[in-house]
Amino acid sequence: MRVIVTTWAWQSHLTPLVQLCWGLRTSGHEVVVASSAELVPAIRATGLTAVAVGEEVDLSAQAGKYFSWLVEQPEPVRWSDIQHWGAGNVATYRVIAQRSVGPLLDFARRWRPDLIVFDPTTYAGPLVAAVLGIPAVRHLWGIDYTYRTREFEPLALRELCAELGLDGVETLGTVTVDPCPASLQFDTGVDTLPIRFAPYNGPAAAADVGLPPPRRPRICVLGSSAVEQLAGRAIPFAEHVLAGLAGLDVEVVALMNPGAAPSFAEGESVTFLGPTPLHLLLADCALVIHQGGGGALMTALFYGLPQLLTPLFTDHVANAEQLAEAGACRWLFGGTLEPDAVRTEVRQLLADAEFRVHAERLRDEMRAQPPVGQVVGALADLAGAR
Repeated sequence: MRVIVTTWAWQSHLTPLVQLCWGLRTSGHEVVVASSAELVPAIRATGLTAVAVGEEVDLSAQAGKYFSWLVEQPEPVRWSDIQHWGAGNVATYRVIAQRSVGPLLDFARRWRPDLIVFDPTTYAGPLVAAVLGIPAVRHLWGIDYTYRTREFEPLALRELCAELGLDGVETLGTVTVDPCPASLQFDTGVDTLPIRFAPYNGPAAAADVGLPPPRRPRICVLGSSAVEQLAGRAIPFAEHVLAGLAGLDVEVVALMNPGAAPSFAEGESVTFLGPTPLHLLLADCALVIHQGGGGALMTALFYGLPQLLTPLFTDHVANAEQLAEAGACRWLFGGTLEPDAVRTEVRQLLADAEFRVHAERLRDEMRAQPPVGQVVGALADLAGAR
């Protein structure tokens, strides 16, 4: 079986796909990962074969005003607050599809894949699959926030479908590969293939971390350069979080450069590691603090850890609310983050064992899902049945 896996050029959208890519490869199937040229080095770093398709999209030009507006709001922005924007909610993804679908289709006609796996916001995947008459498989990275935009996608993609000779396209694909525990997932009714999540946060040498066993509860603080990059300005996440942790009887491992919080020097209670694959650290941690991204959320759950989320973006707010409802986290709106509030929440999360119980329940549910080999078999059956 030949499989094209496609995503647009954002690394956090690539990493959730790597497990399935290697599952396919080790089962004897041919796999290429298609994206624009700027993602090719990251694809090659995973050991997979990259194919450059499409033009680079300037995210700042396309969506900078939206993200800048978002981080200036005094309250969390939820889907109900922006739903009325209609197809405008997927305008950036439509532009990405416009610039990549032609080159992806040209390559696919030459290479003749049996199946296309696509990131949920990479519409070129299902469009090309529809033109070729082959199955399209949607692959989630966690909680399915992207399902909410489906109602507007036919309008957003109408002209592109017409150019390709299509009456329309099913942006959910034929089936959805879903690593999220069912009890945490939105109830969408989508046809899914559950898959056992395996954390992958980029290549690294484990020896480079070299932390001793913790003597006190160890808290991992994960900054997000992506949030600042998209927002176009500095976000005082690290400063407020580390100030809130000061004086507590804990060890702090901060995955950010010391310059992100200049008033805190590396010392007995705070260790700055810089960008480090998260999965190398969490086995010895008691709590993870981050800004609400799906990759961090899922990786922390894999280790059964409670989380404190400080979301700014709408999808991150949805992640926080869903995980809090499951009993495995607390959250504070990132736009009004204060050290005292961080300190209060951390104390509660460490003192109340119920948060760990709920996180471990989700971990066990996650690890009970079908292994990647079983999902590969299901995809081979799907491709063979066409």
